[in-house]
Amino acid sequence: MPKLQWLPLIVVIILSVVLCVQFFSEREVSWAGLDLRLGLNLASSGQTEVHVPPVGSVGARTHLIPIHIGIVLEQIELEALSTIVEGAASGAFFLNLEAELRSMGIQYLLSLMGIAGLLAILGTLVFNLRDKEHLIAAFMGSVLVFGLIAGVMYLSYDIQAFADEYRLEGPVAEFPGAFETVRGGVDELENLRAEMRLLGSNLIRLYGPFGDVAGLGGPIKEDFSVLVIADIHNNVPALDFVEGIVDSYPIEAVVDLGDLTDWGTPIEARIVDQIGRLDIPYIFAAGNHESPLVMQEMEALENVMLLDGVHTIDNIQFVGFPDTAAFREEPAEASAEELAQVREKYRETIDVTLENNPEAFIIAAAHHPHVVEDLDRGSNNLPVIMSAHTHRLSVRRENDTVYLDPGTTGASGVRGLMTPEEVPHTALMMHFARLDDGLSVTAVDAVQLSADRNTVTIERKLNFSVTR
Repeated sequence: MPKLQWLPLIVVIILSVVLCVQFFSEREVSWAGLDLRLGLNLASSGQTEVHVPPVGSVGARTHLIPIHIGIVLEQIELEALSTIVEGAASGAFFLNLEAELRSMGIQYLLSLMGIAGLLAILGTLVFNLRDKEHLIAAFMGSVLVFGLIAGVMYLSYDIQAFADEYRLEGPVAEFPGAFETVRGGVDELENLRAEMRLLGSNLIRLYGPFGDVAGLGGPIKEDFSVLVIADIHNNVPALDFVEGIVDSYPIEAVVDLGDLTDWGTPIEARIVDQIGRLDIPYIFAAGNHESPLVMQEMEALENVMLLDGVHTIDNIQFVGFPDTAAFREEPAEASAEELAQVREKYRETIDVTLENNPEAFIIAAAHHPHVVEDLDRGSNNLPVIMSAHTHRLSVRRENDTVYLDPGTTGASGVRGLMTPEEVPHTALMMHFARLDDGLSVTAVDAVQLSADRNTVTIERKLNFSVTR
């Protein structure tokens, strides 16, 4: 076995790493609909610079290794722009943003490690070190050196540096207040989320565990409750409000009637992480603003049951199916023919369920109201039919059937900012009693949080008994 020639090997390893950084680090990547160009260069200090033509650039000292990270926005899809604007306004764009960036950074650095190793192999050939030992040593040495540099960069990287100390160049430097506004918006979002969680958890103090407060008609027989929400539309603080209610009130399940997202994109799909933290069953009827990716992410959560047939919780049989538009990559309205086909699926599923168990307590749940209309006609005699999509809270009783629409728990998402009238956050709480021969809906209460978050009201919409 030939003796390793260390001096040429060290030269090869150093050159391979330098060449990789200086000439082979440029990459074009797509992220959340943005086309970006990434690149590294040796520099006097570790810094990151984000360049957005023609607005200018923002940079900050973000890591220890003296390497400059350049990120250039090459192109943005119009739909992605809408997603980012809506997500930023509602909070979804900032949810787990650092985790997204770090994941992309790891993949980028790993690819460069491989390139550094290949460059080292070429270098050994140039130095006429063609034996296997030198080739392996050069490859492993360059990978280890680049890996060490990348590891220090990753571990020392501080994205907070853009908030603490940054520099602006180009036209944006003339309007530094704009960047301050964005920074303040992120801080305000965190304050808003904390405020929403507090408002939700404080309901228990006002409401009491058994609804015994003025204006609610006095105590009711209640063994458990179900929270009904819909149309979050990326409004992350609204989920904090829901989480506060669930943490403070004896809610045994959440029923989400869809439109959790706006465009169904990967960045929006991260909103499901917060749902996974709820320690109760979460029944999800996908809406027309979902996508196959969102449904896949939801179905992967242990506490989520994607409605696509019949799901049973506490002797309640929930019958539901995803909106047909949720199977498409982009949001759309289902056609009249598609709605009619889904309505027929509801009828057939309910008929089979009742044939197997004539005393079944069935709740038909859907995003679009048209697929569950008239289901109470004939022999079905459904106790509860719930739907959403209208963004208007509604509770009514017809014969022995209760019709529910929780309105928009997300205050229409960013759409709420675009309407002349303030849109409140709304949800419904259904209260159940267990009987010897079945279940009974004893009351339905509407929870409404004003758009300016100054007032939370709880109103008893129905105080009755619907038994099955």
